[in-house]
Amino acid sequence: MARIVEAGGRAFAVRALFGESGALDRLFEGFVAGLKEHGADGLDVLVNELGQRGITVNTVEPGVVLTDMIGDYPTAPEAVAALESITALGRMGLPEDVADVVGFLAGPQGRWVTGQIIDASGGTYLGPLMPG
Repeated sequence: MARIVEAGGRAFAVRALFGESGALDRLFEGFVAGLKEHGADGLDVLVNELGQRGITVNTVEPGVVLTDMIGDYPTAPEAVAALESITALGRMGLPEDVADVVGFLAGPQGRWVTGQIIDASGGTYLGPLMPG
C-alpha cells in the first residue's frame, strides 16, 4: 500500500477472489497474517490507526470480472453458464462495475465508510433460488 501522507485520504485494497492472485493480495495477506500473530486484525488496526487522521480504510472483493486475470474461463460456455447461474445479477462482472465501487469509496461520498469488506461480486453465490 502506498504511503498515505494527507489527512482525510482513502486507503483500500481490491482483492481477487477468483483468477490469479496479484501482488497486492499476497502483500495484504502477509500483512494481515503478521498482525494476527500478535493478536490483531489487519483491517481493524489500519482503520483505527489511520482513522485518527480522517483516512478511511476499506477492502473491495470483486467476483469474476472479465479481465485477463481469469484467463480462458470466458471461452468455456458451460463454465460461464454455471457461474452466471449462481450469481444474483446473472452475469460476470465488468471492470467498470468494480471501478465504480472503488470510485465511490475514493470520492467524497465514501467519507463515512470505513472498516468494511465490500462484496462487489454481483451477488456471486447468492444466485437465483432453485425452484422447489
